[in-house]
Amino acid sequence: MDVRVRCCSLTKPAADGSLIGETCVRNYLESEDYKKSVEGRLTLGYLTHRGRNLETISSEIGNASALKKTVGKDDLGLICSESAPSFTHYVKEFYIDECPGDGPWLCALVHIFDPDEFDDYAARDIKRLRALINAGVKLTCSLVVVAYWDSQSTGVDICRQIKSIKSLDYTANPSFGPNARIFEVINDTTDDEGLKKENLEKTFSFTEDEEMVS
Repeated sequence: MDVRVRCCSLTKPAADGSLIGETCVRNYLESEDYKKSVEGRLTLGYLTHRGRNLETISSEIGNASALKKTVGKDDLGLICSESAPSFTHYVKEFYIDECPGDGPWLCALVHIFDPDEFDDYAARDIKRLRALINAGVKLTCSLVVVAYWDSQSTGVDICRQIKSIKSLDYTANPSFGPNARIFEVINDTTDDEGLKKENLEKTFSFTEDEEMVS
């Protein structure tokens, strides 16, 4: 199963006020970093961002503080456990397309894994994702982006260069609102310098205890 997903607006800011422009995205899509990511199917994703936080793991996997020294937070999807989240999909490609009435957006073609090819722990999450999609739920999404950001001139984080898009996760709290969602389901299982910059990882979703930025 493949789905097409709108990820983020290229003209409007995220909930935290940060902005990724179209030129910045086009430069990334033409980069070697992006090509390697697509070829290696390296932009994986979860149901929710729970797989991005080692503090959420149970003691059966190990002590969270100790694991921080040896296990990266993006490795949780590789751990087999009843309580650990599993990867459910990967991004086949990113591209720019128009969102009706809302200008250009970064979009993605996403492949949902076949649960029959995975262990029971992973299959559970994959089946849940597929069932929601088959039920007509247009799940909203959120990206994890590593980039150089500049906030000197405006006080708002402006993306200057994308280094990688580490993840596309599904979330009920999208930073870009209800347009950041699945908009097409394809039931085909065939795989086929002058500025001060900081290298930061931004997670484009928000939780209820975070302030919504309009």
